[in-house]
Amino acid sequence: MIALISAAIGVVKSIAQSTRGDGALGAVLSSINGKLDIAITRLASIQSSLEFLIGQVASLREELFEALGQQYTYQLHNEVVAAIRKVRNIYKETSIHGISLTASNPDRPALLDDLKLA
Repeated sequence: MIALISAAIGVVKSIAQSTRGDGALGAVLSSINGKLDIAITRLASIQSSLEFLIGQVASLREELFEALGQQYTYQLHNEVVAAIRKVRNIYKETSIHGISLTASNPDRPALLDDLKLA
């Protein structure tokens, strides 16, 4: 788009130079040329601002994914801690009732048979 505007400026400059003899038309074309220069400068500024914004959005996206990952890690940590607490509570309850959870427990085969029947 900027190339198109630059080409238009070139055409306007050529016309202005060839018609400088009449005064009024040359002045009008020079004025238009000046306004085109201002428009190009503003378009370049807008383009720079858009590039900056695109970079900021990309950075924000990375920060968002990092924050979501941290949130997931926090939730996972809480779930693991809750599971460990449940296992500890089960272990305490079995200890209170005199039930052994060790693999060498002689009552273990009976427990497996009871589970198969259930």
